[in-house]
Amino acid sequence: MARLWPLSGISMGPVAQSFPTRRVVRIDSDQGSFVAKIDDAPGPAENDETLLRVLSFLNGRQFPHAPLLLRTRTDTSVARIGDSTIAVMEFIPLAVVESEELRASGWKDLGRASAQLNGYTDYPQPFAIPVDRALRELAERAKGQPFEQPFMEALTRAAALTEAKQTSLIHGEINEANARRRADGSVVFVDWDQAGTGPTALEYGYPLITTFISTTWSSTPPQQGLFTTGTCQVVASSSRRNFSTPPSSTLCATCGGATPHSDGSASDTPSQASTR
Repeated sequence: MARLWPLSGISMGPVAQSFPTRRVVRIDSDQGSFVAKIDDAPGPAENDETLLRVLSFLNGRQFPHAPLLLRTRTDTSVARIGDSTIAVMEFIPLAVVESEELRASGWKDLGRASAQLNGYTDYPQPFAIPVDRALRELAERAKGQPFEQPFMEALTRAAALTEAKQTSLIHGEINEANARRRADGSVVFVDWDQAGTGPTALEYGYPLITTFISTTWSSTPPQQGLFTTGTCQVVASSSRRNFSTPPSSTLCATCGGATPHSDGSASDTPSQASTR
């Protein structure tokens, strides 16, 4: 690996995640700690540079909530060793929620980070999962569940939202398992395999279905409210201007504007937000 990446004193650590053909392995080196994403059954070589295009895009815009890629000595994001592809990136040491005390700040931080991500409207690759297929899979998953009827009603409304004109860069699978914290406390999303430009409403539908609503169709207002609060605070503020390429100003996809939040704050009215 030292031949391909600008690293020395490399030692391979434990396997952090393992799938049938993919694994994530920690790497320690003189330059610090990293993770290697290894795929033993990759696609054609000509597609290698598209695998992590979203991270290259976000790193280039200094987006703080994505892991930093370590490019190879030949300035590529992915290298081939034998029949496998390997990408090396920043090691993020901490879970986003280390304790119940951190759960509140964790979900608010995730909301803020997702809103900043959704401000980018110029990413060229589409979201990897076709929307109609995702909706069909969700409908199939609901069959036979005690919440099937209200779920299907909500899914019908969600389908209409996905046809809205507002599209942006979305991660697509925001939850506690797909987020980490750096040592400085900043939140970082991981697992960007599906990310791309798609209906912004999908970004909020995933945690709604997987986290905020239980199988008894009862919501978890603290988590849901904090995620919404974090999202709307970013949309209503001028913090987006801190990026090297400022994300475009759009209405809040979660509340649409002047919705009071659980911490007493409120986002701008639609007319105020749309003129920034």
